[in-house]
Amino acid sequence: MLCSTSKPALLSSCSNGIRRELSRAESLLNDHPDSALAVVNAIDSTGLHAKSLMAEYRVIRAMALDKNDVDDGCYASALLQSVEYYDRHPSRHKRERMLAHYYLGDQYLDSGYRLEAILHLTAALDLAEPLEDWFYCGMACKAMAQSYTGVYDSSMELEYYRKSLDFFNGTDRV
Repeated sequence: MLCSTSKPALLSSCSNGIRRELSRAESLLNDHPDSALAVVNAIDSTGLHAKSLMAEYRVIRAMALDKNDVDDGCYASALLQSVEYYDRHPSRHKRERMLAHYYLGDQYLDSGYRLEAILHLTAALDLAEPLEDWFYCGMACKAMAQSYTGVYDSSMELEYYRKSLDFFNGTDRV
């Protein structure tokens, strides 16, 4: 476990060590998601005293859980705290805010809370477009299409699948 000390002089170096571990976990996400989850799980979250560091930890942990197909929605309440933190600081953490909304929407979708999922996925899409993050635009649209599947309007489902394909194909106008 990383950093279980409570001595103030060591907290700064502890925070830097945790940031390095979070960065390492994020770099492993695509090619080695199991290793990324192991790195995140090895971090002692009780050592995360800064709200920004806790918010970052929660988002990267949600990403690692998602990449490892841990799709039971059990992480939604923790991730909601990150969304709330980033929504209070919208100009400082634009990408992190978008990711927090996307993964919270994904957690809600996994839990069957479709309306909440659509709300957060829409927020993620609205945040991803100005960042020109077409991958997450596509992912948000795809997840919104899944939210509409068999519950609401099949025309909306098809529309969001079409949008997701446009984003995945690199089309920035939908």
